[in-house]
Amino acid sequence: MGKLNSLLSAAIAASVLAAPGADAAEKAATPATVTLISGDRVTVVGSSVSVTPAPGRERVLFHRRTERDHVRVVPDDALPLLAAGRLDEQLFDVTALVEQGYDDAHTAELPLLRTGGVRTASEVSKKDAATFWRSLSGPQASTAGKIWLDARVKIALDQSVPMTNAPAAWEQGVRGEGVKVAVLDTGVDAKHPELAVAESRGFTDAGESDVQDRQGHGTHVASTVAGRGAKNTGVAPAASLMVGKVLDDRGYGQTSWIIAGMEWAARSGARVVNMSLGADMRTDGTDPLSQAVNDLTAETGALFVVAAGNNGWGPYTIGSPGSATSALTVGSVEKNGALSGFSAKGPRFGDDAVKPDITAPGGAIVAARAEGTLADVAVDDLHARLSGTSMATPHVAGAAALLAQRNPAWKANELKAALMGSAKPGGSVYEHGAGLVQVEFSPVLTSVGSVSFGKLPYPPSGKPVTREVTYANTGPAVSLRLSTDMGAVTPPVLEVPAGGSATASVSFTPTAPGRFEGALTSALPDGSAGPRVVLGATQSPEEYDLTLKTLRRDGKPASLPNLILTDGERVDWPVVGEQGVTLRVRPGTYTVFGTQPERTPEFVAESVITFARGGIDVHADTTVVIDGADSKPVDVALSGESLARVLSRSDGAELPGRGGIASQGPRDMPFYGMSRDAGHVEYRTSTIAARPQVLLSAGDFEPVVGYGYFSTHFTKDVTLPVATTTADSKGKLLLLRDNGNSQEQIREAVAAGAVAVVFPTGRFGAWGLDAPIPVLGASESSFVRLGTVPAVSVRAFGTSPYSYHVQFTEKGVPNGKKYSVSQRDLARVDVTYRSPGVTSTGFSNGVPTTFPQQRTEYYTPGKWHRQTSFTESSWAPQVSPEYAFERGKSYRHTWFPAVFAPNEPQLFREGNVVRVGVDVFSTTTSTDFGDPEVDRGSLTLSRDGQVFGTSRMPSFGYFENVPPGPLKLEMTASRTQPWWGLSTRIDSAWTFRTTPLAVKYGVPDNTMDRHRTFTVSFTRPAKTVRVWSSVDDGRTWTALQVHKAGANWLVLPSGARGAHVSLRVAATAPNGDTVDQTVVRAYAQR
Repeated sequence: MGKLNSLLSAAIAASVLAAPGADAAEKAATPATVTLISGDRVTVVGSSVSVTPAPGRERVLFHRRTERDHVRVVPDDALPLLAAGRLDEQLFDVTALVEQGYDDAHTAELPLLRTGGVRTASEVSKKDAATFWRSLSGPQASTAGKIWLDARVKIALDQSVPMTNAPAAWEQGVRGEGVKVAVLDTGVDAKHPELAVAESRGFTDAGESDVQDRQGHGTHVASTVAGRGAKNTGVAPAASLMVGKVLDDRGYGQTSWIIAGMEWAARSGARVVNMSLGADMRTDGTDPLSQAVNDLTAETGALFVVAAGNNGWGPYTIGSPGSATSALTVGSVEKNGALSGFSAKGPRFGDDAVKPDITAPGGAIVAARAEGTLADVAVDDLHARLSGTSMATPHVAGAAALLAQRNPAWKANELKAALMGSAKPGGSVYEHGAGLVQVEFSPVLTSVGSVSFGKLPYPPSGKPVTREVTYANTGPAVSLRLSTDMGAVTPPVLEVPAGGSATASVSFTPTAPGRFEGALTSALPDGSAGPRVVLGATQSPEEYDLTLKTLRRDGKPASLPNLILTDGERVDWPVVGEQGVTLRVRPGTYTVFGTQPERTPEFVAESVITFARGGIDVHADTTVVIDGADSKPVDVALSGESLARVLSRSDGAELPGRGGIASQGPRDMPFYGMSRDAGHVEYRTSTIAARPQVLLSAGDFEPVVGYGYFSTHFTKDVTLPVATTTADSKGKLLLLRDNGNSQEQIREAVAAGAVAVVFPTGRFGAWGLDAPIPVLGASESSFVRLGTVPAVSVRAFGTSPYSYHVQFTEKGVPNGKKYSVSQRDLARVDVTYRSPGVTSTGFSNGVPTTFPQQRTEYYTPGKWHRQTSFTESSWAPQVSPEYAFERGKSYRHTWFPAVFAPNEPQLFREGNVVRVGVDVFSTTTSTDFGDPEVDRGSLTLSRDGQVFGTSRMPSFGYFENVPPGPLKLEMTASRTQPWWGLSTRIDSAWTFRTTPLAVKYGVPDNTMDRHRTFTVSFTRPAKTVRVWSSVDDGRTWTALQVHKAGANWLVLPSGARGAHVSLRVAATAPNGDTVDQTVVRAYAQR
């Protein structure tokens, strides 16, 4: 038996979860690959999504959910954990993971945060993610706590400070003396003449000692709190300033960094903590950051003053941690008092509580500028002008410090209530909260700054809902006249004794649907205003119970289907258990659609039903039953190749513009369909088929099997007896169930003389590693039936010389259907797979592939993105741009043609910020995208020796304070892996005015005769070109002859003997732009 890096022929690796149709704009879409917490890898290009299961997870279903512009891919075995509240949904939001820089191009670890008891942060290596996942989802899984994504959080005075009435407090000698105020941000310029930093600590990856502000945001915020400038004075200039650097030099930070900074500040004596940061996530205040605010407030009494956020496009846009109940959440107003357009708005998602709490000036705020930052918004060398709720927040933090000095015993609740009670009323309480912050010292204090009656159920009860407000008095006895414009208050006159307190009741009577707001006001005997409490309530509109139940085809209750409920405007993704789910919905006509897996008690999927039910009229309590017994098979029949077998299948439904769901399953998974009154729902099915690498048979029984990852393969046809015990396995095919230590089971089988081993592929480890005998996986039903036959015939094949990629889309989910496909209905693509310098194996468009190899691939007409990767674990993929195939036409394509080198770097400028993206191992003669995985490398941007920054990732750089003008970009990258033999090191330098000049290599093959010529060309004309070669990996170089040949430059090789040829190309464009690129082991030589 020969030993190869195995390919799982029955796998669903890289199966496509999307329809071929896509918008034309997606042709330029950049691919991104993300390893999920389960170890499964997801690649997204535009609307196309492909999944490569982790080893041992070949029979796991994958569900794609799309909502607006976000794509989520959820493994089937994650659904129970999500339903139980043990996993954060963000862990499967592929769009958000890419946006936060957690894709595989930017990090090899997935940062996690565990809550429940002690809050702990950790990082899981993506290569070990599948093992970690088994500890969460397997039989021995812990049920304690919840696993969250350690999400990235980002940064969210001469005229503004007087608006807070702070100067009046200064005149009374209250300037914040003795009060510790912590600013958690991007650090601080400690040498700024207007700042005095008492304590500081870093919490980013740079370490505790690094608090230098290289971004500028933190210094600006700190000076608004406690700046000591003659003109730009902070609100509390005498406060003791603590600085925690919780955001990196780009203005981003992980949730765990921020929580660590919060704990340090609160437990080090800070009475006020400023957090001009946040995550743009819809939250009800139970996320880790918000919970940390609540917990630390209760523990220490520190007041957390938090930015509302700058995502103010509409209601329910308060992010985290501004949604925390204990936070004093700050919106932004302009200097005329109008709400800033960017300021996030309430109410709070989930319970409709009043948020934000207060506002402050946040538009065009002038404050301190850290050295070397914010050049594009600089006012002078020491000051800059910024806008945002980030700028409003420190005004309120400074005001809190003044109150804290005046009232040393007060804790967070008193400070918050006092500031809200004295605020100057603005507009809606769901936009302005209590209003514009005003520093005032009143003897009367309320127990709360706002009262939320919450979201009240329909129909309106007509009965008052009552809340209590307590008034405390630090002065002589006083009579307060109470009134409200929303409901009623008793008593109308409240007697509050000297040094004591008294309680009033405020009530709201719901009579009609809508959102209500108002205030509970108080007046002192002299007519002056006392503290004010804002009020809010939501009376739900007309709503009814809609109960959804799902049944299996055998009539038993089904649990955890993937479904969408919509009335055409609103969209809901309910979690449905075996007892169903009851939702409160508005009157209307609804559609429910999605996929319903049928699973074993061990949560192994056996089949999938795609369903759609429209015309659900809800004007009273309604129950809808999705009965799987009504479903009928939906099959795909292929003709042309007798040995073609389905490798994977994906079915789904979508309501364009409202969302969609698709479920992907392995080779033998049966799919069904059913629909009623839902012709507007779009159905799509996708099938990948090829010749398996191994076929087993016993009479007319053909079990569904495939090689385990890294398994040895059969090299010839053979007939083998079947054994069910290791002791009886000599010379036989042994059936084994994984006992949790499959490697030891395999070793025992080898010692007993077994010829091959078969495991059921429900839940198992990554079996097959370095086994000297073939190790196969079988579906559960095939495994059971194999135990009933005396022997099986084994047919051994190499990787398939053909493949089918078939997708159908139609209006309405079919009530059973058989799609028949022949080669004449398809487009033909003759594909050449070149080698990366070593014989390698992997997947191409879901089909096991050997490199090098030739294959004929057939595609249904339409638009396609395609993916190919070396190695079974799908590292180093290339993803093609969009191709449009026509019926009956033939095409050619070559994957991985040398030379692997950077294509034209992409630069994006916003003011003085420059972002750079480089396809490091691109194939420069094609338009395929290369994977940026490297061992090490860097990307540096400079001008005339002035370095603007260096990124540790050669594929991406973010550079600030880059004024317009010529630039130099330098990239170095190395990749040394067993599966990679070419382009092991690349060094490139570009000088340019606007667009870099890139090299394109015309090498006829990855391995060439030493006398064969090749060409180089460029992304725009070059004036001078020089080329050198080396056959000793760059230790010595030989200049080569170069001749202009039309648009190309013909290069004559040196003819020197050597296994590999390295190349160096230096060229100059007519405008003086240059490129100097060295590729070690550019191609192999014979």
